[in-house]
Amino acid sequence: MPVNKSVFFGRPPITLKSFIGLVPANFNMIPSGADLTGTLWQVANTSITGSAGLGPDARTQSQKLKENSANSEHNVSVPSGGGAGIGTQVPAIATCGTTNLPMRFAVIAKAAGRTRIVLKIRTGNFINSIASMGFDLVGGNTNYDGVHDGHFTIVGQAIRSLGGGWWLCTFDARSDAVDTQIGCDIILDNGSGTAARSTTYIGDNVSGVQIWYSSLLPMAAWTAFSTSPKFFDDFNSLNTIDVNDTRAPGFSWYTHNRWPAWRDPLSSIPTVAATPANFISVNNSILTLSSDISGYGSGLMSAAVKPGNNNDFVGQVFVPPCIYEASVAVDPTLSSDVSYLGSVPAIWSSGINGLIGQNHTQADNIYELIAGPGSYQSTIFDLENIATEGPGQLEIEQHIIGKLSANITDFRRVASMVLTSTTPGTNGIGCRLHFADGVFFSNTIWPWAATGPFSILDTESKALIVGAGKENGGALRNWPMAMDWVRII
Repeated sequence: MPVNKSVFFGRPPITLKSFIGLVPANFNMIPSGADLTGTLWQVANTSITGSAGLGPDARTQSQKLKENSANSEHNVSVPSGGGAGIGTQVPAIATCGTTNLPMRFAVIAKAAGRTRIVLKIRTGNFINSIASMGFDLVGGNTNYDGVHDGHFTIVGQAIRSLGGGWWLCTFDARSDAVDTQIGCDIILDNGSGTAARSTTYIGDNVSGVQIWYSSLLPMAAWTAFSTSPKFFDDFNSLNTIDVNDTRAPGFSWYTHNRWPAWRDPLSSIPTVAATPANFISVNNSILTLSSDISGYGSGLMSAAVKPGNNNDFVGQVFVPPCIYEASVAVDPTLSSDVSYLGSVPAIWSSGINGLIGQNHTQADNIYELIAGPGSYQSTIFDLENIATEGPGQLEIEQHIIGKLSANITDFRRVASMVLTSTTPGTNGIGCRLHFADGVFFSNTIWPWAATGPFSILDTESKALIVGAGKENGGALRNWPMAMDWVRII
């Protein structure tokens, strides 16, 4: 919609990012954080009215959560049971990964007849468990009626004025229950100030609250990441790419040894030389990688082995916590031929240890076309012993399956968010989440402890790798990949 520039008096427009930060504004475990009529949300004795008034940005509309006349609780919720909530069963660990991990439920709300709300976080399926907190949308009060069962611990709560009667309400809690789903509720309260909670009452068919945005994420995601990207390439030219394989410092991408510098005796992946320059192109700010029929596939890496030194590298590597994200497109029609399906085209981060010839390494396969027609797969694995990959490999095929783009000009955002077990706010739980177009995919919080399998994710520096082409039983296929931009936060 057109912006009324007079509202800002020449200042940059206020956005969701202005209020809650880069990461919470771009990633959400709730599929429709700005639309209470969207996926997963369910109403109980309430209705949702659109265009209920401008939000705190003074540009975009809010919605009204309005009660009916029932003598009951009035709410809107994302359920946590019956297969309807966020997260579904992961057979390997029987949990969606939130056990003991502090979660933050955040809502931007304004009084509209009712002046208080209660925010609830719930787990379900195996063990039903809840925690909740009240928020006063007039006086700016909270922490007056926190409730939790024996599985939950309330970690924190806050309410902050955004101006114009709008409040950012955040509620943090963690559960020790081993569950497969997590959900959240926004509940209307007909009390006022810091009086006792009053959520069961006869509604008047009119009153409610305005809601502008809602978010559910690990609590640490709000504070762990930089306020601006650590790495960004919009592919305006080839100048950021070492197309001539000089391996000189200063490039964002290198073409040498795009696959690991070690040779796994059980793998069919050869260790090959640099990606030929003519398989890399940039046009209209779009990078296209085509298949290199002389090797395994064309690829670029943010770091490469130094000339003459297999135990050192040139380029950039990244230590978690961080988010790897790319805007990517492929031709999905090629996936209908199952002989094309393989580990590339792909985007992944790989531990620099393995890339420079050391033994223990880890990889986060953010996007690889091995899942089946029309789909991609995302996995992580921890290679404890590269030389004996099969029995010594600790690997989880998470079966995170997302849909491919409609065509090679239909760009989709794919991202992997990695929080370490030492990241403040994680309660010692490392975790990895996958997002498609900023929305969480079920089954994708993969947790680990400070020691043991996957704990290398806490400390290992990782290079980002992008690749195209396809290896299939030694026969190569041509499967290009296009990228609009790449960033690491």
